[in-house]
Amino acid sequence: MLDIIARLFNSAPGSALQKLKHSYEQTPMEIALYNRKRYCVFLNSQYFTNGFDKETFIGKEDSYYFEKLQIDSLSLKKRADAFTEALEQKKTVRFTEKLYFPHTNKTMYFKRVYQPVFLNGDDSVSHVAFFGSNLTAIILSQKELKYLAFHDKLTGLGNRDFFNQQLEQMIVESARRSDAQISAVLFCDLDNFKLVNDSLGHDVGDLVLIETARRIKKSLRLSDSIFRLGGDEFTIILKELKQDVDAGTVAEKLIHSVSEPYKIHEHTISYLTMSAGIAMFPRDGKDRETLTSNADMAMYEAKKHAKNNFKFFSEDLTQSAKERLRIVKGLKELIQQNDFERQFNVLYQPIYEKIKNERYSIVGSEALLRWNHPKQGSISPALFIPIAEESNLIQHFGEWILQRSLTDFKYLRSLFPEKPLYISINLSAKQLNAPALVDILHNTVRSISVPYENIQLEITETSIIDDSNIALKNLFKLSDMGFRLAIDDFGVGFASLSYLQKIPASVIKIDRTFVQQALTSKQNSGLVKSIILLGKNLDKEVIAEGVENQSHLDFLDAAQCYKYQGYHFSRPLALADLEQKLKAEQNI
Repeated sequence: MLDIIARLFNSAPGSALQKLKHSYEQTPMEIALYNRKRYCVFLNSQYFTNGFDKETFIGKEDSYYFEKLQIDSLSLKKRADAFTEALEQKKTVRFTEKLYFPHTNKTMYFKRVYQPVFLNGDDSVSHVAFFGSNLTAIILSQKELKYLAFHDKLTGLGNRDFFNQQLEQMIVESARRSDAQISAVLFCDLDNFKLVNDSLGHDVGDLVLIETARRIKKSLRLSDSIFRLGGDEFTIILKELKQDVDAGTVAEKLIHSVSEPYKIHEHTISYLTMSAGIAMFPRDGKDRETLTSNADMAMYEAKKHAKNNFKFFSEDLTQSAKERLRIVKGLKELIQQNDFERQFNVLYQPIYEKIKNERYSIVGSEALLRWNHPKQGSISPALFIPIAEESNLIQHFGEWILQRSLTDFKYLRSLFPEKPLYISINLSAKQLNAPALVDILHNTVRSISVPYENIQLEITETSIIDDSNIALKNLFKLSDMGFRLAIDDFGVGFASLSYLQKIPASVIKIDRTFVQQALTSKQNSGLVKSIILLGKNLDKEVIAEGVENQSHLDFLDAAQCYKYQGYHFSRPLALADLEQKLKAEQNI
């Protein structure tokens, strides 16, 4: 840029000063010219005057310019020092300038240069030129990018990256202190938040999260830090606590505040609560990974036992909590990689019915998901299915199970068109409470072309909360469409009889525990007989699960239960093995 000015100067007519002013006027940047006493003798048209005539500032010092434009005077000293250095040391001085305008609450940023000017024909400085480039747009964009990189767009809170950075900084700062410092990391999760999104929509859910963030922030000290990791998960760093119990006091305060009813538009939401896990620094970990992992496990324990509660981490946390973290990580990786076909498999356990002459025939099969992790090996569904439900991950592979099992069933029906068969598929509480469930089932069944009446949907009593919830409405819609509905694990719920009246189910599956203990417990024996009689009186089909030996079968036969599922007949089978069983049965 200075080379351009030199060329303009050499081509300009008149005296040296006139030539200089002419060249400055033609230069596309802010330029001012000062005499040795620091009075302004020239401003080019590019110089920022906020609408004032530039002649207003000729013959005046910078203090007048700052006063006229209502600029904070903090930058005046920086200008004066740079001017003196350029004048006395006869050198170019560069610096950046931040100008704050209090009346508009705006800040502007400039790159500045003071350059000595020699117009006396010797090495004495006659003037000092002042060059400026407006960096405001660049600086603000950089600040915005930095802000976006470390903040959650919805709530304005710090995000996961910022949390990790701040926690690392807290650990480093603590190591430098001579006194022992107690701090805490809190992992917080909203209970029942999924119900807000499913029933009221994501827009209302977003407003709930914003309000939650506000309540948490209001409950904390200025020295505490709050972050949103994603979804309904929040973390908090509490610094310089006097004792461990102080963290529990904060957690109680947060839970109370967050659990108050939410008024969003016309909706009053009163079922939201919060669970929190607490890890103390340095007792529960001296590095970021350990602290966050331990706080997360403590939160899971809080949700597992009662919800709307908090738990401190301790070394005697059960292995199941650590196992849960390992399984959640594996499931998330599987979902992200879309690796269902390689890691998941569906087995089918036949359901038998007693026919004439002491013979038993396959009438259906229950689809059972199996997971073979590439590193961890086979993982029991009794372990990973409940965890998948609790962590809201089951919704990501529920449709895959549906597609796979119905496709396999369609294949079997094509081989045995004359044999009455049905496929039984389990629905989790999360799936059952999803507003989109009916559409998903309808579209999937229609695309694969399997009759509704050949599909049995198994649900547990605990999937239903009350008469007004989404689950119950979904069940009636599915029943009206023609799906068979079965109550699974009947007898273990807290209100089995009342649910028989509420749920439009045509099938009762007696829980395996009662069947297996029927011969050793008079109470269980009576209970099984009562369930069978109840089913008959209510015109419900009754299936006994857990039939593992001939004694179980004889007992059920005597109690007039004629449909069974269990290892006495068959373990869960691969599709090809189930096909062979059906072919063998056909040839009898």
